[in-house]
Amino acid sequence: TKEVDHILTSRRWHTSSDCRVYRTAEFGNTDHRLLAMTISLRLQKNSVSSRQRKYDLPSLQSDSTRCRFQLHLTNRFAALSATGEEDDPEKIWSDVNQSITKAATKTL
Repeated sequence: TKEVDHILTSRRWHTSSDCRVYRTAEFGNTDHRLLAMTISLRLQKNSVSSRQRKYDLPSLQSDSTRCRFQLHLTNRFAALSATGEEDDPEKIWSDVNQSITKAATKTL
C-alpha cells in the first residue's frame, strides 16, 4: 500500500522546495514517516518606524528653561524614591529613562 504524508503550509510559504520523506526514521508503533522541507524566506523590514524625538537641547542654555527642566526631574525622582527601593536594575533604568523623557517632553 502507498502511504501519503503531507506538510500543510499557508500561502506565505509557497516558496518551498526539496520536500523529502525519510523512510528510515521510525517513531514506535506508527505508520507515519519523517518529512523534511526546505523553505526560502523573503524578509522585509518593518514599515513602522519609531523615530526618537529630537529635543531642543540648546534651549537648556537659558536659565528659565534649565530651572523648569530641573524642577520636573526633581519632582519625578522624588516620586520614584517615595515608592520604595527597587532591586531590579531593569526596572530602575526604565523608571529613570521614563522620568527624563517625560521631563524633556514637557520642558523642551
